[in-house]
Amino acid sequence: MPRFSFVLSGTMEDAHGETLTKAELEGILASMPATAVLHHHHDMSLPVVGKWANARLEPDADNPGHWVLVADGEVPEGVDPSELGKGFSIAFTAGMTRNSDRPTLALYLPFPAYNDQELIDELVNEFPDVAVGKFVKKEVNLALVGLIVASVHFVLRPLWQHTYDELIRPHWQRVLDGAKAFGRRGLRNDVRSHVQLPGRDEVRVHLIPERGNELATLEHDLWQRLLQDLEAQLTAHEAGGGRWPERVIAVYDPKRTGYHICQMTFEDGESLFLG
Repeated sequence: MPRFSFVLSGTMEDAHGETLTKAELEGILASMPATAVLHHHHDMSLPVVGKWANARLEPDADNPGHWVLVADGEVPEGVDPSELGKGFSIAFTAGMTRNSDRPTLALYLPFPAYNDQELIDELVNEFPDVAVGKFVKKEVNLALVGLIVASVHFVLRPLWQHTYDELIRPHWQRVLDGAKAFGRRGLRNDVRSHVQLPGRDEVRVHLIPERGNELATLEHDLWQRLLQDLEAQLTAHEAGGGRWPERVIAVYDPKRTGYHICQMTFEDGESLFLG
């Protein structure tokens, strides 16, 4: 497979006026997996274009005194990385302000909103047990899409309705409250959560709601239907000899008036696109 190195981020101010410190890059590096899938222009609804590994921090050869976060990319045979332009992308989180040692909700703001200290203070004061940080994405189209993370793990158990009403609904309501707070400020959002089936490893679930209609497409009935579909689909996938995924990406489909599981990704950076 063709291999190449590329810059994920750096301490130099980029074309959008965004900067990160070396300490922030070190923190990002420490939290990064050994390998992961490589998206193109942050579009998670499309098949990945490859995977990356060996992330490291290096001096910026073109800008003395600055640093760059670099990784090695790999794309399938027959694909020329240069034809994909500079749209290789990963997104990462950094720089937390919190009002609790164990926050149950994390609100990651996109650039340039995360430089608005007044906004950060408002959100910290608005929510109990919350952390507010940066959702860093390198892309040409700076749509104000942030990330809401439910820190609570949703464990799926028998007696579905009871499990949802008693254990899941209260925590998901916090996600909805976060989406309301984003919407009032003109911000869009994705959602990340952790789901675990009994006796199985947890799965990160990344939801992409309908843009401009985030709150309505994150409502309880849609989330509950997705959890039920996820349980059935993962169980069938494994029963058919498939590997257990590390992450699942689900996109809201207005034609189905619900979420469609479009992609599974695995710890070794491989992926399975489901359409």
